[in-house]
Amino acid sequence: MHLESIQPSARIFFGLCSLALLAIILSMIRKNAIKEKYALLWLPLGFGFMAMSLFPDLLLEFSARVHLHYMTVAVLVVIMVFTNIQLYFTIGMSQLREDVKKLSQEIALLRIKADQAATETVHRSGPEAGRSDPAPGWVPAGPGIAGAAAAPRPNLPANAP
Repeated sequence: MHLESIQPSARIFFGLCSLALLAIILSMIRKNAIKEKYALLWLPLGFGFMAMSLFPDLLLEFSARVHLHYMTVAVLVVIMVFTNIQLYFTIGMSQLREDVKKLSQEIALLRIKADQAATETVHRSGPEAGRSDPAPGWVPAGPGIAGAAAAPRPNLPANAP
């Protein structure tokens, strides 16, 4: 089958579709919706579709150079290329899914710790907020009692003697 038998209206339609695809790719690159490493993958595909729709004889030339004598084999090669691209993206998405899962678990643990810290802060609030109880058996050092072991003193207000 020769590609010259494709109707001009079909060639125009394929040209417009590939132009729209290329415009979408360029727009997504400009908006940073596609990272550079993916742009290097999609730009040649977009330009390749554009070239094939504008110059359908290129597909015949490509088929002859790689010894594909039937157009169905060329279509199979294109399908294999897209399958490999899809596999590449699937692997990347799987890795990202695992990363998101780990980060979600870490966030959940941090929220639990934050809630526990907030609960401890609420329990400490009140008239004695900010005061910590001394260790049992602790005696404040002062004149006349340095190093003396005495019974622990109760916590007294700051203005008590």
